[in-house]
Amino acid sequence: MADPRPPTDPARLQVTRHALDGVAEQMGVALERSAYSPNITERLDLSAAIFSPSGEMVAQAEHIPVHLGSMPASVDSILGAFDLSPGMTAVVNDPYRGGSHLPDITLVGAVGDREDGRSGRLIGYVANRAHHADIAGAAPGSMPADATDIAMEGLRIPPLLLVDDHGERTDVIEMLAANSRTPTERHGDLRAQFAANHAGAARLCEMAAERGRDGLLADMDALVDYAERRIRAALAEMPDGEWTFSDWLEVAADGSMDAAAQAVGLELHTTVAIRGDQLVVDLTRCPPQVPANVNAVRAVTESAALFVLRLVTDPDAPANAGTARHGRRPHGHDQHAQHPGRGAGGGLPAAGRSLRAPQRYRRRGAARRGRRDRARDRGADRRTGDGADRTPGPGAMGPGRRSGRTTGAQHPHPTRRDDAGPPREGDPDGAGW
Repeated sequence: MADPRPPTDPARLQVTRHALDGVAEQMGVALERSAYSPNITERLDLSAAIFSPSGEMVAQAEHIPVHLGSMPASVDSILGAFDLSPGMTAVVNDPYRGGSHLPDITLVGAVGDREDGRSGRLIGYVANRAHHADIAGAAPGSMPADATDIAMEGLRIPPLLLVDDHGERTDVIEMLAANSRTPTERHGDLRAQFAANHAGAARLCEMAAERGRDGLLADMDALVDYAERRIRAALAEMPDGEWTFSDWLEVAADGSMDAAAQAVGLELHTTVAIRGDQLVVDLTRCPPQVPANVNAVRAVTESAALFVLRLVTDPDAPANAGTARHGRRPHGHDQHAQHPGRGAGGGLPAAGRSLRAPQRYRRRGAARRGRRDRARDRGADRRTGDGADRTPGPGAMGPGRRSGRTTGAQHPHPTRRDDAGPPREGDPDGAGW
């Protein structure tokens, strides 16, 4: 029986939120239990999310933040390439089209309101991302430490159809497996990703049957609007102003991993501005990308910014597209890497360190830590800082340490400050996020 309450009813909003979150969690469990690779079954390097027919993320499981924050860009790239109808599935891993790094492969499936989601009218999309143990490249594992461009890291997959109107495309699946040192494992992990999306589609179809298609879509829209209202309200409570912060990464001048090579410092400069209920993170003063394992693509930078935003505003708000409606995206700098900037590290060190400034606004000391002691950031009261360990952890920069990547690589050449010129005033695609 359909719920008689309007989609904006507080109780119905919470029921909708947890029902959709539960679908994403079930997808993650299906993937974990059916995959072949220990990267997925043991290390749990996987994520799952639900998207509305318009392509907005409406729910996600509590999986990998960098996956989930960048996954909307992957879905956008797929929906821009194909008009997916219920039952169709597409794949992508291209970091410049929403991926994090090449081993992370994303499958997106369109869901209908009939036959466990395989037919009928479109009600949304299910997506999952998993870290595959090997996807070609210069070294087993597809994460060579000495790579100087992304071609050395493995197979770059643009949006491709895995299931079309005629059924499964075995030629594409065989191509993906053939480019791996462990093809049997690739077959198994891809099958597991298919299974996860099938489980999510079936549950989403059940929700449409219970609420009606129009009711489910109205609930999705209301949930995204609700998340936006909560984030805007939290930002509005903060004082207007502008804050700056810099951190440093050390890399070899020649881009190598040779400990004896001359090191150079890269200053990661961040400016954070709060204006009413909007937040702008300006990263345009970060250095150009370099031929080393320190670059991050745009989607990873956005993901890091969104994660920090939720930490310092309203961590309990629904994690969906409403969170990102308040501001602009980074553009045109090393936090927005371009081809052939390498990205095997996923961009976390530099993206994370450059975005410590928003955390520092709420909790001093967070900016001193690197990515390896992320667990230490948990358990602290975000309002007072009580419980935060202010001792630099093993991921903090020290003399001679090389950690991280500059955030923002793109196609086809590394960006250069003298090529880019100053940001144009009033440019909607210019500085800021």
